[in-house]
Amino acid sequence: MIEGTFGQRLKRLRMDRKLSSKHLAQRLGISLPYISQIEADLAIPSEPLARSIATFFDVDEEELVFLARRVPKQLDEIREKYPNAMAAYFRRVKKEK
Repeated sequence: MIEGTFGQRLKRLRMDRKLSSKHLAQRLGISLPYISQIEADLAIPSEPLARSIATFFDVDEEELVFLARRVPKQLDEIREKYPNAMAAYFRRVKKEK
């Protein structure tokens, strides 16, 4: 089960590897303030950045994309192609719970 927020997970990964925020920001090619904002859940990374972070830490990409509240590209494409079907599906899933 996936628990916590993206920022909490990122901070835990960084701390477990004894990396400074500055070092992580440099390795990912982003600013130190942006890393701080992500860890504090004040900013949400893009899907490509979430995937880059997953690759850097060698963790499941889909977990981090999910935590970043970014849907997989395929799901987004299906939603765009079949907007009515997608809404009906989510209504049905919600009703079944």
